[in-house]
Amino acid sequence: GDETRLMMTMTTTMANSPSQLLQEYLGEAQAAAVRLQAEELARLEASARAERAREERKLKARREREHRQQTRAATVLQGRVRVRHAQVVVGERRERRDAEIERKRLAK
Repeated sequence: GDETRLMMTMTTTMANSPSQLLQEYLGEAQAAAVRLQAEELARLEASARAERAREERKLKARREREHRQQTRAATVLQGRVRVRHAQVVVGERRERRDAEIERKRLAK
């Protein structure tokens, strides 16, 4: 990796002046540092993306759960309304039948 490239650079520049050698060495070191920073930044970005995705999934799950609860509540309410309506209808029929029976009894 970086070490081997550094060694190669140093061996090829042995003939050059020490200051030039130092410049090249520093250049390599700086390039390595920049690469490390770029990798770290990429890791941080990936981590942030993963976190955002997790939050999105949690939010979506909560919305779905709330929607299901509302649907269930609406269904229950609808059922109660139906039952109540049926009770009213049955009550009305009973009243009409009783009134009819009473009318016939009085007509005798």
